[in-house]
Amino acid sequence: LHSFPYTTLFRSIGNAYMALGLLTEADAHLPRALEIRRRIVGDAHTNTLKLTSNLGALLFKQGRYDEAELLFVQADAGFSSLGNREESLGARNNLAQIQARRGRIAEAESIQRAVVQGYRELLGPDHERTLGCTINLASMCENLGRLQEASTLLNLAIEGFRRTKGPEDPRTLLAEYNLAGLYHRTGKTTEGEGLIRHVLTTREKLLGEAHPQTLAARSLLGLYLRQAGRME
Repeated sequence: LHSFPYTTLFRSIGNAYMALGLLTEADAHLPRALEIRRRIVGDAHTNTLKLTSNLGALLFKQGRYDEAELLFVQADAGFSSLGNREESLGARNNLAQIQARRGRIAEAESIQRAVVQGYRELLGPDHERTLGCTINLASMCENLGRLQEASTLLNLAIEGFRRTKGPEDPRTLLAEYNLAGLYHRTGKTTEGEGLIRHVLTTREKLLGEAHPQTLAARSLLGLYLRQAGRME
């Protein structure tokens, strides 16, 4: 089982397991796929580097941050040497998430800011990768106490996703949910309550009342109502 087709099979199975949240099962396939791919085409091949990033993403989800970081650094260096800036930026975005999970917010913010700028230059301000990383950057700015900048970034992401993906896209709703949370913490109750009501209503329609994202929106609305001395 050391041929190229088996590598593709192991990768596909591993990625499918990871998408389903079956991380142990994914861990039984992705490392094997990467080992075979390295043997066949070498460490610097584009497909090897993509598998390196895939395995890094799995290790990140497992909380194995040191191992994931090594793989993302390898992927970044490899893609950079090939002139593949988009994939290099993807690896750096993942490195920013690792630093954020470690609590190194200032370091994470610096990496994330560079990634957002890189995506803006390469893909444009309204590309989904640019906007998704903008949401990440906003969260880091909020954690660093830069609340106005966080609000500005979230509004940019909301406007971009509404324009390109529509008002009911999950990423639009995520940015709106994050902004409603920020408004609650900064006392902008009127704007925030209207926003979270919209998120809650849309998530109930799309996901159902028992979905975790719906429940999170309902919980945030409850904070607004308790703050105002009202109950529904």
